[in-house]
Amino acid sequence: MQCCKTLGAANYKGRTPKKKMAILPEHVRGILDLSKPVVVPMLQWVRDVAVLMVGWYAFLRVNEVLTLDVCDVKFEEHGMVLHVRYAKADQSEDGRYTLVERAEEARLCPVRRVQGWIGVADLARGEGCTKGKPGCDTCGRPRCVCDCRVCGPLFPSIA
Repeated sequence: MQCCKTLGAANYKGRTPKKKMAILPEHVRGILDLSKPVVVPMLQWVRDVAVLMVGWYAFLRVNEVLTLDVCDVKFEEHGMVLHVRYAKADQSEDGRYTLVERAEEARLCPVRRVQGWIGVADLARGEGCTKGKPGCDTCGRPRCVCDCRVCGPLFPSIA
């Protein structure tokens, strides 16, 4: 019997590792071309498409998209800025800001999809939100980035 270090663990077990196919732009376009299934509520469909678009265009992991709060999104002239508070690769836990630009085609624009979702779901920044206010006592930074939890999640679960 040969050592598994010389043959590799996959070859030692008798099978090669399966390679995963990446999601390509044509796959995303294909998903967006699909019509809403009858069994899926409209609110859920709008949310799911917005989640897909934000994750794809901002290069975010699922956990990073789902932990976004309403106050973590700031709309600007050229797109939207997302404040990703928690990331797998963020060793210092400072968070990061990601710019998502507007797309020319309306159905492929993540900014329009998120604005549509916020409008349909009737989400708004909560009273008493400390995000971005100067001189935060909680986190000690010049502009507050602490987790106020007043606004609530951007993409809540739908029961």
